[in-house]
Amino acid sequence: MATIEAIKTIWIEEQNVIEEVEFGSIPATYEHLQISLTAKTNRGYIVDPIDVTINSDTTAGNYMMAQFQGSNAGKSGYNSGGGTRYLGGYLAGSDVTGGSGASTQMNATLRYGVFEMTIYNYKNTNKHTAILCSNGANVNYGHIYLTGMTWDNSAAVTTIKLEPRNGTYFMRGSMFTLYGIKSS
Repeated sequence: MATIEAIKTIWIEEQNVIEEVEFGSIPATYEHLQISLTAKTNRGYIVDPIDVTINSDTTAGNYMMAQFQGSNAGKSGYNSGGGTRYLGGYLAGSDVTGGSGASTQMNATLRYGVFEMTIYNYKNTNKHTAILCSNGANVNYGHIYLTGMTWDNSAAVTTIKLEPRNGTYFMRGSMFTLYGIKSS
């Protein structure tokens, strides 16, 4: 049976000040990592993707992503073929301006997107790092996403940074938790 231990939780209590969330000095005592978050950004639209940076590597070509999305409006797929740090799926945006679903969404200002990311074998230096993410954002058609991402580097993962792609900060009430997973 696996043991899951919380390593660190970041909860945004202050308004409009957190541009990125970073988990650093990750201990090498686990087999896998998991990040669970409930968040939204200040992007003035209904959704906002999230960018992932591992070990301060911002070279877009080192990240590859494939995504499947579904909603009551249909299904689709996408892959980056390399060149993006965008982790598929979306957080909820603030709907402040221009959001096509803002006027029809009940409690639009209260919605948050949810993510669960698993980073497999994060300390194994004999392979590239693989990430699996499932998430959803209750916008327009109740989108759900399943995304796979690879980091084209065999270094052990020691830091993970998350940033809004189009917004400038995470909104108050957003919460991020890093877990370590190991066999018991």
